[in-house]
Amino acid sequence: MQATNGGPAPSHVLAIEYGLNIYGENYINPQIGIRVVVKAQVLSPDRKQVIHQATWAYCGERRHFVEMSYDDAADLCAQMDNAATVLGEAIPYDLYVSKLPRALKIKGVCMDFSDLPSGIGKLRGPARS
Repeated sequence: MQATNGGPAPSHVLAIEYGLNIYGENYINPQIGIRVVVKAQVLSPDRKQVIHQATWAYCGERRHFVEMSYDDAADLCAQMDNAATVLGEAIPYDLYVSKLPRALKIKGVCMDFSDLPSGIGKLRGPARS
């Protein structure tokens, strides 16, 4: 790759897949929350070799469906915004700064983001079990 006016050519390419789902329990007035799974691959500049791949799983706090749908689903939208903010910090932190792998929590489906430098992962903890 060639250098551009904006700076040197990238030494790798980061491919990200972002999946958002709603999960819950109970059938009548279920407790629901969001679960976001992000898969990332660090590729060589020519995109022919996968250098590293990883997956992150964020779970929002489960609340009753009626509470989540109140006020045009503002709480649900806030969880989506929080997930994007937390993962937006966690992915580059884990790939380029952290020396330890991020541990899974809650039966292996959610991750703990409380160790992020900004503290954003502590604002809304992982889903309750």
